Amino acid sequence: MNRSLITAANTMGQIQIQLDTIANNVSNWNTTGFKKTSASFSELLYQEFQPNRRVDYEVGRDTPLGIRTGVGALVSTTDILHRIGSPQTTDRSLDVMLNNAYDFLRVGVPDGNGNVQVRYTRDGSLALSTLPNENGLVQLVTSEGYPLLTDGNEPVYLPADATGISIRSDGTIYCELPDNTIVETKLSIANFSRPQLLQKMGDNTYALQDLEGTGIQVEDVYRILGAGEGSIAQGMLEMSTVDLGEEFTDLIAMQRVYQLSARAVQYSNDMLGMVNSLRK
Repeated sequence: MNRSLITAANTMGQIQIQLDTIANNVSNWNTTGFKKTSASFSELLYQEFQPNRRVDYEVGRDTPLGIRTGVGALVSTTDILHRIGSPQTTDRSLDVMLNNAYDFLRVGVPDGNGNVQVRYTRDGSLALSTLPNENGLVQLVTSEGYPLLTDGNEPVYLPADATGISIRSDGTIYCELPDNTIVETKLSIANFSRPQLLQKMGDNTYALQDLEGTGIQVEDVYRILGAGEGSIAQGMLEMSTVDLGEEFTDLIAMQRVYQLSARAVQYSNDMLGMVNSLRK
């Protein structure tokens, strides 16, 4: 009875993690460039019993010999599914879509201590900051307000009076000034060969996991794409990879498992109460 109580309680806690994951997916089903997260379960430690000493009685059995009793399930990993979402044509000059699933725009995010951290995003809904600096330049920012970076980790600036903005597939930006002068700059694009080392940080951004002690070099994880490389399509946006039908189906299934575990806790508690009353 104690084992059934522990098993059910452990499983309920892990199912709640899966429910939270599904809820996060559903809430971001319309977020530009959002990638679905999937939780994977594994079994906790189990105890094996061998009540039958006659192995010849077990001939033809497909399952392992003996009886195994576990103590519940565990969410072993939460994986980001890096696949390309459906394209949406907007014809807006500052909307871009990355047609390679492992390409990311590099952005600068304040860390709260006066420093700027490099993060990565697939949110291609870009905009120009509203207030120009003393040089009459405005920053190119994401929908969350984070500045896009150049290959030198500097914010991407454009003249406030620029028109005819054109973004090439490698991230090179051309725009025209009122005197017909052409201004050129470039977005920084990172291509990840090991995207599983990215972790979600909120605001539709990702950060590289700490590689210290892993023996993995940054050069083995991603590289900055140069001129002529890249997969940007202007005037388009990448939609979320979340399938609402699939998420709601998983939600119903997980709710049923949660209810079953809750009933197991209740029945175990009732049985323990009966045992205690018999002892009196």
